[in-house]
Amino acid sequence: MSYSKTYWTVTKIMEYINNNFDKVDFDVNVMKRPHIKLSSVELYFRPMEAYTSEPFGQKNIKVLGINFHGIDCNELHTKRLIGDALLEFFDNKHPIVKFNENAKRKVGSSAIRIQSLIIDNELKEYNSISYYPAVIEPANLSVHNLLAKKVEI
Repeated sequence: MSYSKTYWTVTKIMEYINNNFDKVDFDVNVMKRPHIKLSSVELYFRPMEAYTSEPFGQKNIKVLGINFHGIDCNELHTKRLIGDALLEFFDNKHPIVKFNENAKRKVGSSAIRIQSLIIDNELKEYNSISYYPAVIEPANLSVHNLLAKKVEI
């Protein structure tokens, strides 16, 4: 099945995630669910599939999976969405995230199989511009193995 793509900035995708966070099922007691607050997300992507768009030179990454990190009374909860669950969360549109690279957000070489764009859910401001802090890191081995087996979107 072919899916349409949607392009997001880091700020816009975080706004969407925050507005739709109630759709995420953390597999916890129903009474706890409303108290879980989003702390950060990890967007998984393949560096070899990243490309630069013109004319602004922004890097574009195709999101393969997302890991939500939530906190409730100092207890960490995580939920990972890949494949159909990821597409369902984004209304059957495949998310592409675009951003300017910097020292903390640099897409790695094609030798790295999977990377994570980690976005903190604390909105910051610099020179009257609101943004969500984000960094790129290599994904851990379990994510590499999971995405290698399951995801072909």
